[in-house]
Amino acid sequence: IGGALSGLYLGIMNVGLYQFGATNFLNVMGFVGGFSSNFIHGCIASAIAFLVTFGLIMFMYKGKADV
Repeated sequence: IGGALSGLYLGIMNVGLYQFGATNFLNVMGFVGGFSSNFIHGCIASAIAFLVTFGLIMFMYKGKADV
């Protein structure tokens, strides 16, 4: 869900990925190129993906019940 919302944001803002790499936090460097706003929107999209996913995990987490 976080990746889908991030992708939606990237599509709306017409952001391009100039270099494809590993799927980790360093992948945001693939947005460097063209205009500087491309990198800024790439960073915002990465934050959206992280925060939405983190929020959903915290909301839906069910730990062991203390017995």
